[in-house]
Amino acid sequence: MRKLFLAFAGVMMIAGSSLVAAPAMAASTGYHQVQQRHHQRPHYQNRHHRKVCRTVVRKKVVWRHHRRHVVPYKTRICSWR
Repeated sequence: MRKLFLAFAGVMMIAGSSLVAAPAMAASTGYHQVQQRHHQRPHYQNRHHRKVCRTVVRKKVVWRHHRRHVVPYKTRICSWR
């Protein structure tokens, strides 16, 4: 009987501590979500248009000595975003 009571008391203590800890964690995460929602962006994010370039390897077909040769060359393709 005593073991049963101690086990029941231990379960209630663990359940009570988790119930106490859960609102504290929820309150802290809610605070951070509010702070994050109203946080201003850094000055370099999504404020200006910027030039975005990527390097593309293209191939040129050249006939040398009556045979077909493929010459790869790199080009930059740029666009404004």
